[in-house]
Parts: sequence; structure tokens; C-alpha cells
Amino acid sequence: MAKQTPPRKVSALSLHGLVMPVARRFWLVMAIIALVTAASAYGLSLLVTENDLMYMMPEQNQAKIDFLDAEEDFGDSVGIVVAFGAPGGIYQGDFLRRVEDLSRQALQLNTRLLAQKLRAAVALSEDQSLMVAAWLQSLASDPSFEPADFGQMLADQDATAEGLSDFAPPFLRVDDPEELARATAEILARNAGKAAAILAVAQQTTDRRGKEKSRWVDRVVGLTQTESAWPEFVDRQPLLELLAGWGVASSPGLAALLDSALERGVSDPAALAALLADKDGLVRDGASPEAVEALAAALSPERAQALLAAMRQAPKQIRVAKMIDLDGKATPEAAQSRRLELRLKSWSFFKGALRAADDKSTLLLIQTAPNLTKESREELLVMVKQLIERDFGETDYGVYLAGESIVDHQISQYMASDIARLLPIVVAVVAIFLYFSLRGLAGVIYPLATVLLSTLWCLGFMGFVGLPVSIVGTVLPVLLVAVGSAYGIHFVHYFNMMRNNGLSREEVVRRAIDTTGLGVLIAGLTTVAGFGSLGANDIIALRDFGLAIAVGVALALLTSLYMIPALLIKFGAGKKPARPADAGNEGGGGLFIRLSDFCLRRPWWIAGFFAAVLLASGVGLSRLTVEMNNMNFFEPDAKLRQDNDFINQHLAGTVGLRAVFDTGRDNGALDPELLGVLERLAQDIPADNPEVGKVISVVDLIKKMNQAFHYNDPAHYRLPRPEDLEGARDAQALLGQYVFYVDKFGLADRRAFIDQQKRVAVLSIQVKTASSSVSSRINNYIAEKLAGPLGETLRQKGVKVRVTGIGALYKEASDLLIRGQMWSVASSMAIVLVLVALAMRSMGHGLLSILPLSVTIIFNFGLMGFLGIALDPGTAITACVAVGIGVDYSIHYLNRYRLCRQQGMDHFAAANETAQGSGKAIVINAVAVAAGFLVLTFSSFVPLFNLGILIALTMILTALGSLTLVPALLTIANRKRGSGRPAAEPATKGVTA
Repeated sequence: MAKQTPPRKVSALSLHGLVMPVARRFWLVMAIIALVTAASAYGLSLLVTENDLMYMMPEQNQAKIDFLDAEEDFGDSVGIVVAFGAPGGIYQGDFLRRVEDLSRQALQLNTRLLAQKLRAAVALSEDQSLMVAAWLQSLASDPSFEPADFGQMLADQDATAEGLSDFAPPFLRVDDPEELARATAEILARNAGKAAAILAVAQQTTDRRGKEKSRWVDRVVGLTQTESAWPEFVDRQPLLELLAGWGVASSPGLAALLDSALERGVSDPAALAALLADKDGLVRDGASPEAVEALAAALSPERAQALLAAMRQAPKQIRVAKMIDLDGKATPEAAQSRRLELRLKSWSFFKGALRAADDKSTLLLIQTAPNLTKESREELLVMVKQLIERDFGETDYGVYLAGESIVDHQISQYMASDIARLLPIVVAVVAIFLYFSLRGLAGVIYPLATVLLSTLWCLGFMGFVGLPVSIVGTVLPVLLVAVGSAYGIHFVHYFNMMRNNGLSREEVVRRAIDTTGLGVLIAGLTTVAGFGSLGANDIIALRDFGLAIAVGVALALLTSLYMIPALLIKFGAGKKPARPADAGNEGGGGLFIRLSDFCLRRPWWIAGFFAAVLLASGVGLSRLTVEMNNMNFFEPDAKLRQDNDFINQHLAGTVGLRAVFDTGRDNGALDPELLGVLERLAQDIPADNPEVGKVISVVDLIKKMNQAFHYNDPAHYRLPRPEDLEGARDAQALLGQYVFYVDKFGLADRRAFIDQQKRVAVLSIQVKTASSSVSSRINNYIAEKLAGPLGETLRQKGVKVRVTGIGALYKEASDLLIRGQMWSVASSMAIVLVLVALAMRSMGHGLLSILPLSVTIIFNFGLMGFLGIALDPGTAITACVAVGIGVDYSIHYLNRYRLCRQQGMDHFAAANETAQGSGKAIVINAVAVAAGFLVLTFSSFVPLFNLGILIALTMILTALGSLTLVPALLTIANRKRGSGRPAAEPATKGVTA
């Protein structure tokens, strides 16, 4: 047996001198806990959730600023996407009626949402609140309106009634709006004292930058609301007279036939003959069978030429209007549905955007006011879902929702469900483990009370300081329960071992603090450091999570250091377990002795094995991808993901990118050379990037207008050329033609593609995936294209190009995630290294403490690469969790080894004694934490499921590394110093320190 020398007294940093004066005052401790708990309960009521991608990024991030600017300049690009599946086709009268009703109702939501808020401020009926809301909206747009005079306005009932009546919305459900206005004015006059409050409701901002007041919906894009351009006859009389001379009688059916020929772009005799041969199609257009037959019989080749010439010369106008105007009809007529079909199919602009290739699904886009806040998006989404349920709830039509608002809403619901489900499970798992480990209710109640209180306090702290809970924050309660319970375990375990030895409870607690306090303190501080390193992350969700969990762990540490000793002094630990928790240590220790012996005899084998693991992990690490894709948060069978997949499969896609070309000069966006570049990119981008569903720009508007001005001839669906012009045919004249064509479209129709001064042009790209890697590839593709010959002219003219959109934000978040992950891991490892080195007064021990951890982290990332698990906000915290928690095992090993060497044991005896004394505790601790994290496999989120598996694996592997790699490296280091016995010498049986 190795000679023992008295151990050097370890004061545990005089920890008992800090703890005991407080812990022995039980009621003081309880009073402090009660006060903090009450305050935290209030803070809990202030807690909010936040999942928006915009929240994840710093306010001064340039990609975020570019996105917000583009949303303001060119309109919302991340609104509410509603797709419909119509098995019988999208041109059915019943289906179009429902789409039109939903569209009209959606356009009314600005008034309806404001009215809903007004009813909370003043006792008004629904119709009265709608009337007041419409009036307030009119006042907001009146430059002469003075808010200070609003109270006086309300007091004047007659004037108020007149204003209410003048601006009464058309969708009121009353027979006499004037009578309603008078009754409403009377109520407002009685509430004139609330004028400021009423006006404040109307002036609430709904957007992030405070520019939109009580505005949620910008416009609705759908089958019955979207405009197109086509030519139409102003006067058909010359044509009818010509045909009458050929014996074709004038009739409404003949007029419809001529309209159809013009709109279909019939420009030569062959096309006219083909049109007349499609008798059924013409009848569906509204032509009569008699007119079709009569004209076909009367036409000869010469007459066909004469008719076409007359059609070209007949007075015409270009109409830019809705493709179908129901005029309040309950159901569209067959001819109207047919016209809609023809107009949709005649412009490739709509393919994928409004109609699927098979015409059995369509899209309704509710474009919101730019940059709506989360609260405003939630308010709008609730109303939209109610409208959809009313119009489509009991039909056979499929309804599919997409958009960032939908994703954020679903994530919030899943988060609430996860917290409610996972917290009881992890508490039960830890309670069972504590009971079987410590063999007593005190061993269960004291540590659990500690972590539950610290969890409540942490969440209350987040509420007070305004840290929202994100999807990553869902892990917080589970993590605190799984990790924080370990601190109390040490005190209860030591108390059970030392009591009934004739010592008072207070003395036993004091010794427990002296013996275990330093280890608990170091373990807690390293965990705080591991999570605190996330505080420098540029991903706000990870930064907030890191700060919150660091505070939570610190609170769990403080509570363990003060509340558990106070409880032990006051109540003890109940009946002493019949079999101490370490009673089986001797038997179990043999396994760890044999493992230690193997590592001591063959240290280079162990080192070589871990080196091979590192090499293999390096291969997997090279395959690791970084991905920001909210859709990957959900299982493939989740309704949200299925909806998203449906839209991406049948339509152009749910994710938008914008390539913004800023020329810096008025009308510069219509420079023919720039338009040529846009046209070329619109062809090349989808050809070389299969995930792209559609690319459109102002070029498409110009082409369509050019076609309309050339009798809708498909051959003229192109950019005008100088030879097409009448008069001057130079570049300035061509530019003037482009300006004229663009101005024919309304501001709302062209806003997404060009600004009012025509200085900036936008290339709109629809992508069928939210994958950040795909967005990055497309961004790089555009940059490479413009860096080559295609962009030479733009470079010479100083055109500035930037890519933005929600897809670009995913790309930027992915880049931030990579940089943040590298910094967090490096800084947390450095902090842990310094803490351990200072506590153990050995830089060598500090390095040894992080080596098993480093190997495990690299292995984890390599495994993720091999399994195709992407690095995302969920899995990104794996390394920091590993550093904060996993390092505890090597710390426990090294601390026990150091104490054994201080007692005079040689290296081999100290290593085996450490294996026997701490091996089982390390494994049990690792298994307990792993079991706690495996609770995350019950999460609704795929990243958290992966996180649970990865952290559990990390805990087991780090514990294994601490029991194998650390003794092997210690042996190699001792050999180099010439100390210790040869590897072949039998191991000394461990002794009890």
C-alpha cells in the first residue's frame, strides 16, 4: 500500500466562511427566496416569445438594413401566402366567387382591425366601430386635420355625423347609414373626453420603423384582383359594317368574336382560320355559333387580309384593369371565367405566380404593409384565418398557407407545447434518477427545488430585462433542470455519508462545503463561462439564450450553495438510506480499475485511437453544412411543411430574393442596356439554378405593353427596338418609349419592380426553398455573372447592385452563425482553460481538462457531417453546452488525481484510486445529464431533437474521454519526466484516501 502523507488543507476558497453565516439563518434564506420568487412571477408575466428571422439579426446589420429599405421602397415580400387546390380547375364559378369574396374581405382588414381596437376603447357596435374606423382613416390622410382639435370635433355631433356618413365603408350591414352615423356621433360626443385615447388607437404604428399607422394590408394579389394589359376596340362599327357587306349579320355574338380575335393576337390569315376552327373555344369566349359559322363561310383569303387590316385600323385603346370584374355578381358568368383563363395564359408572367401549369391550383398573396411588427402580423393572421375558414372551411378545396408570419405563428405554438410537455418529463426523469442515486426524498426534493426555483427566477429575469424566448430558448427549462440538479447532489450525497458520526447537522454541512464546495464552484463557473460565451454571438437568439442560461446556471449555483445547506441544517436529510449511494462503489470500481490499468499500460494506444477518431471526424467535418431554414424546424409530416411543399411543387415558390440595381439617375432603371442585363439574368438564373421557380422584372411589364400596342401579337412580346419606333429612333427615343409603357401600369402594379423616379430596378426571384445555402449559391451566381462581360456596361455606368429579400437574410444569418460558432467555442474553451488552471494551479491540468472535450466536440461536428445534420440555431449550442457541462468530468478526475498525489501516491496509484473513487460518479453524472437531454427527443422541433441526441452523446463521450484519454496523457507526461513505473508493471490496487 502506498505511503500516505497528511493532505494539504484545502480551504475551498474559504467558501464555508461565505456560506455558513447565511445558511444557518433559515428564515432569512426563505424570506429572500420568497421575495425573489414573487418578483420573478411578475417578471414571468412580461415574458414574450420571438421567432422572427429579423429578431435574430443585429439592428445595424447591413443585410437587415437593406432588407427593411427594400420592403419600404418596393413593397412587402414576405406577406401571407394562401394557395388553393381546386380539383375541378381554378376557373369554376363557385371557386372564383369564393376567391373574390376572400380577396375583398382581406382588403377590408385595415378598417376591421382598427374597428376591433376601437371597440376596446369605446362601447360601439360592430357597424359603428367600422364607421368610426373608416372616418379616422380618412382624417389621417387629410393634411388639414389637427389632432389637437379632435375633442372639439367629437363634441360637434352634426359635423361628426356628416363625416361619418361621408366616409361610411360600403360593407356595413345596415339599411340606413345616415341613421347609424347620427347614433354613432351621439356616442362619440358623450365620450369626447376620451378623444385622445380614441385618436391614439388610430395612430398606433404597425411597422418596425414607426411609419405605418393602423395599416396592416397593402394590397391583395389574386385571380380576381390582379391587373393585366390588353387592347380592346373603342368602336367596332366599321368592322361590323364591313362584315355586313359580306353577309355576316351584326350581333353581340359577332362582337364577342371580334374581341376574342383581337385579344388572342390574331395577326395573319392562318391564325384567323385556326381561330374560327375552334368553334367551341369561341363559344366559351361569348361568341355565338351562328356568328362563327357565318364568318367562316364568308371569308376568303382576300377577305381575311381585308378584315385583319380593318382590325388594325379600327379605333382601339389599351386597357390596364383586373382580368375579371365581377361587379358584385354572386358567381361569374362562363364567358368571364373564360376571359380570365385566356388572359392568364396569354402572359407568362402569371405562370407559377398566379396559376399552376395544370390550372388546378392558384395563389392569393396578401401583401402586408412594409415591415410589420410581430404583434401586427399576429393580429392580421388571426383575421385572415377566420376569413379563410368562413369561405373555404366546409368545401373540398385545398387550402395551403405559407410565409414568415405563418412560420413564426406555428413556431410559437410549438414552443408553448414543448415547454408544457418537456418540463414535466425532465423533472420526472431527474427525480427518478435522484431517488435511486441518493435513496431518499430529501435527495429528490432539495436539488429539484433548487433547479425549479432557479428556472422560474431565470425566466422572470428574462421578462424584466426584455429577453424574449426564442426556439432555442425552449431548451432553457430542460437544460437547467438537467444540469443544475448536479450541484445540490454533491451536498446531499456528502451529508448522507457523514451524518450519524456524532457531528451536528451544521458541522456536517460545513464539512460538506469544505470538501465539495470548490468542485461545485468550479463546475458552476465553467458552465456559466461556456454559455456566457454565446453572449458575443451575432445571432441575437443565441446571444440572448447564452446570457439567460448563464444567469440561470449562476442562480442554480447560488441556490445550491445557500438554500440546500439551510434546509439540511434545519431539517436534515430524513432517514438515512439503508444502502448509501456509493455502497456499490467497490464492486463497480473494479471495472474502472481495469479500464484505468489498460490506459496506464498502453497510453500510446489510447492516444492513437483518439487521434484516429480526430482524423475520421475531420472528414465528416468537411461535409458539415450550415443551414438557416425555418422549414427544417418541422417534421416532414407537419401541416405547415406539407403546405410549403405543395406551394413549392405547384407554384413558383415561397421564398423571395431581390436583386436591386441602383443607377443613381432618373429613368436610369429603364436604360436599354440595363434592361438587356435584366432580361438575360431572368433567362440564365432559373436555367442554372433548378430551385428557382420564377424571375420577373420591369422587363416583363414593358414586353406585355409592347404586345398590347401591337394588337396583342405574341411575336411582339419583347422589348421594343429602335426600328419599331415612329419618328426618331435613337437611344433617347427608345428610353422614352420604355417610360411611356411603364407609366401605363399603375403605381401598385409596378412598385415591386421599379421606383417612382425610375432610378432603381428590381429583379424579383422566387425560390422553392428557404435553404440559406441555396440563397447563397444564387447570390454568388448573380455576382459572378455581373463580374463578367454581362456586367461590363453596368460597371462603366456606376450601377450599384445588391441582393436582398428573405432568402438573403437566411444567407446572412448562416454567415453570422459560422462566425459566432467559431468565436463562442474558442472563447469558452479559453475561459474554461484559465479557470481550471487557476483553480488547480496548473496550466497542464487546464490543458488536460479541455482535451477530451475538444475531441468530443470535433467528433460531434464530424458525426453531424456524416449524418447530414446541418449546423443551425438549434444544434449550434451543442459545443457551448459541451464546454459548459462536459468539462466537469475531466475536472472531477483531475481534482481527485491531484488530491491523491498530494497524499503521497505515485502516478499509477493516484490514477487507479481516481478511477475507483470518481469513475462511477463521473459515469452516473454523465448518464443523468444525457438522460435529461434525451427528453428533447420529444420536442416538436427537429433541431431540438437533434440537439438532445448530440448533447447526450457528448456527455457520454466526454466522460469516456476523461476516464481514458486523461490518464493516458498523464502517463505519457510522467514518463517524459521520468516519474512513475514502467507501463508493464502491474497496477497498484487503489487505496482509499
